[in-house]
Amino acid sequence: MQKEEYEDRGFPFRDFLLKLILVAVIVFLIIWFVPRFISMNKNKCNGNNCLTSSEQSKVLSKNLDKMKKAGINYFSEDKVPEKDGDSSKITLEDMKKKNVISNFSTKNGIKYNDKSSYVEVVKENNGYVMNIYLKSNKGSKSDTVNLNNYSYCDVYLCEKDNSKEDKKEDTNTVEDNNYTGSYSNTGKTTVVKKNKYIKKTKNGKYKYKYIKTIKPVFTAWSKWSSWIVTSCSTKKVSCSDDSVSCLKKVQRYDKKEQTGTITRKYTYPRTAIKFVGSTTRLVPTSGIYVIINNKLYRASTKYSFTLVEKNKLMNRIPNDSLYYHYEFVSKNHYNVYRYNGTLSEVINNSNGVSVIVPIYNNVHITDVEIVKEPVYKTTCYKSIKTRSIVRKGKTLVKWSKYNDSKLLKNGWILTNSKKKF
Repeated sequence: MQKEEYEDRGFPFRDFLLKLILVAVIVFLIIWFVPRFISMNKNKCNGNNCLTSSEQSKVLSKNLDKMKKAGINYFSEDKVPEKDGDSSKITLEDMKKKNVISNFSTKNGIKYNDKSSYVEVVKENNGYVMNIYLKSNKGSKSDTVNLNNYSYCDVYLCEKDNSKEDKKEDTNTVEDNNYTGSYSNTGKTTVVKKNKYIKKTKNGKYKYKYIKTIKPVFTAWSKWSSWIVTSCSTKKVSCSDDSVSCLKKVQRYDKKEQTGTITRKYTYPRTAIKFVGSTTRLVPTSGIYVIINNKLYRASTKYSFTLVEKNKLMNRIPNDSLYYHYEFVSKNHYNVYRYNGTLSEVINNSNGVSVIVPIYNNVHITDVEIVKEPVYKTTCYKSIKTRSIVRKGKTLVKWSKYNDSKLLKNGWILTNSKKKF
């Protein structure tokens, strides 16, 4: 009875030990898995956007401010619009290409639309308004600031600083070293002599005149147009690309083209020996006789001609002779015939036999040629290309201290003109 009760109660220490081991295993697994899970989740965030909306907004604002500062540095005097209402714009894409902006943050899963993002300057009421717009896959940001060319600006445009005084310069007191005259300062008159450099006096300090020439800006040349018919009085136009008046170029060529045909008649007069009849004559002995141009000849064979050359080119119009006859083919071309026998002139023919003799005489003939000739006309063609002015050239003027290294470094030229301030 006691034995059964003992067995039913089991072994308390063994149960406790098993539970302790189980708890230890569970704690070990928790310690081993949790850091790895956190690390995996952290790495996952590094590859994707794990920023909160507030953090994303801060990143966009930071980059928007970079665009604003880069835009202020970019829009120098030659790049800002001139008339009220006009604007000049540069996209974020162009700012990157031109190295206008750097250290532009593209991390944290934010992707920017470089073509849609921009900095724009609009001229308004003797000042400028800068619009900055930044677009991304996580939203967009924009800002607007007022700018002007204050005397304390480090660059051409800057924002107004209420802690600084804008010292406007009096541009009506300009004195050129080539001016002969006088000006008054605190009641004292100082004479300015031509070609004499004005020295500094006790009455004040000078600012010196700097100039900078801005070349005109043009659009790119268009492609050459297709060739079109034009008047042959049209002149070729070629000009220097640097010239402000060079807005159109013209090239031309002339082509001789057949426009039809015309029938022409050509005549070529010459002398030919032709058969004109026959007569009865007394000859010394029987045989073959012929009269040519009133002279009696004894022929070794019948007086007839054989073709020896076709379409021969002749340097001049040929006339028939005793042994050669010619047949017209075309201008300067003849078929040539030859008499292959011999002719002996008969001098004494008072006694003899009577025979019938053929008669040949010189005859003036005219060979005629009818020719269809092409009719040509010169047709003139032209091709043009054009461009237009985006911004006119101008000369900028600044007044500053003598040998201002900042201005000289940026292409400004120091002149001999100066003024008091």
